[in-house]
Amino acid sequence: MVSLNGGGSDPGSDPAEMRNAMDYEVNKVEMDGEFKVCPECGYKDGFHSMFKKDGEITRWFFICPSCHSVFDIGMTVDLQPSL
Repeated sequence: MVSLNGGGSDPGSDPAEMRNAMDYEVNKVEMDGEFKVCPECGYKDGFHSMFKKDGEITRWFFICPSCHSVFDIGMTVDLQPSL
């Protein structure tokens, strides 16, 4: 199980508050050589990773550790069961 309440501010136990705490906009970005600097705030030390199921596709998003913006550079992951 994955916990979506990652510390810091606690949205409480109200499901409506928890949904609002998890709202985010995905910004599509066209990668040019490398994607290391945040286009929103200029943070220069890379990103955290986030994965989201979209039907049969798993999308690989990137989250800025400084401003928390979420970016889609078009990467997907092919999840195959481990042998």
